[in-house]
Amino acid sequence: MRFALMTFMCFCFIMSTSLGEAAEQRYDKGMDMQAMMEAYQKLSISGAPHEQLASLEGSWATQTKEWMEPGKHPRQSTGSCEMKMLKIMEIRKQ
Repeated sequence: MRFALMTFMCFCFIMSTSLGEAAEQRYDKGMDMQAMMEAYQKLSISGAPHEQLASLEGSWATQTKEWMEPGKHPRQSTGSCEMKMLKIMEIRKQ
């Protein structure tokens, strides 16, 4: 049992160091600034996930129940919130 535990710990150590070296090698290559800007612009285009988030825009009423101790009645509170999607151009102007 002890031998198996030590073997497993050594395996984990070797894997963690090899993954760290692989990450260092990947970042050593680097990218030029133009390629990075093109990649970021490509990623900033709205897609299906953004459309799903946009459906949550508006004013919302909230109700919350909190159980502070097992077997006791929950605390209840209400509130409101305003959800708004930020457009990438609005962020850049600020």
